[in-house]
Amino acid sequence: MKSILNIRIAGYLIIFCLCNFMLSCFPAKDSTGLGNKIEYTKNAVIPQYEGLQLAVFTKPKDYKMNVDQGERLIKMCSNLSDVSGRGNELRLNEEQKSENERWYINPRDPSAIVNFNMQNGDFTFNTGMRAYTDKRSTPGLQKAERAVEQAKSYLAKLEILYNRDELVTAHIGGLNMSTHDAENNKTVYEKFTTVRFDRQLDKIPVYGHSRIIVQMAEEGKLNSLIRQWTPLNKLTTKKEEILTSPDFKKQLEQAILSENTDAQKIRLESLDLVYYDDGLGRIEPAVHVTGKTVHALKSRDGSTTSQEFSYDTVVPLLKSPGVRYPFNHSNLEKRPNQINETGKSEPGRKSEDDLNK
Repeated sequence: MKSILNIRIAGYLIIFCLCNFMLSCFPAKDSTGLGNKIEYTKNAVIPQYEGLQLAVFTKPKDYKMNVDQGERLIKMCSNLSDVSGRGNELRLNEEQKSENERWYINPRDPSAIVNFNMQNGDFTFNTGMRAYTDKRSTPGLQKAERAVEQAKSYLAKLEILYNRDELVTAHIGGLNMSTHDAENNKTVYEKFTTVRFDRQLDKIPVYGHSRIIVQMAEEGKLNSLIRQWTPLNKLTTKKEEILTSPDFKKQLEQAILSENTDAQKIRLESLDLVYYDDGLGRIEPAVHVTGKTVHALKSRDGSTTSQEFSYDTVVPLLKSPGVRYPFNHSNLEKRPNQINETGKSEPGRKSEDDLNK
């Protein structure tokens, strides 16, 4: 009787193992409900960050730029730009004036933009385009390494402090003007040389706000400067503060779907470990995601076609992020306003981003 019972138990075990084996041959049910909408290319691999010592960087509590410092920097830039009378024409724009920002205008040149932010030290000086609208290329434009050396010399003259290990030459380019004649012949005139410096922390690139841009005109003369380079304190993160790879992947996919609710397909092409800076005084570890989204578009005749668009976003690695990301990934919804240090809602930051294009 006991032997018969043992045979039955053994039979049940064999059937159970066979069922498990057969079930394993089928794709696992997607508990997130994502289906196969998100596609990972071979280069879209989650970075191996769990073994790294990551950190959070914050602006020193006592750091604040005052009006005298900002106006002194404007004067120094005006002297280096060497545009006759233009620096003296700058006037404080009372309509744009606030507790933390100062904006200046040139009544003779609406393209001139000068401002500084006293909370984080952001500074923009742009002498404008009025002197460079003629149909000719600007003589003596600096190129390649000479442009980088000239740009760094301006940082030294303006006493803009930075850690040498943090400064990375990210782009050397320029700004051109093109014209067309009656026969539609195109002529391109080179107007400025632009050097952009990006930031890295512990050899990891900083994505977002941190940058220094120097734009130069004839013989390397300073035309524009953007400084977004807040001094930082470093705080090492604990292992339990960082998402595990499986949890990060789940959050990544939820965030991507929340940003692309109408997409037919989302193809991820790269996932890179970065530090993300939103310009409000805190920098956190994150992953920069790039890829393509496919959307269905209806034409005028009623037919539907699929069209591909470039896509990128930044997803936090911290379980409790404190940085303002493109989307609020904790609630998976847009944040319409940024919040300043006093807790008051403010409109989005104004900046001279055109110099970075």
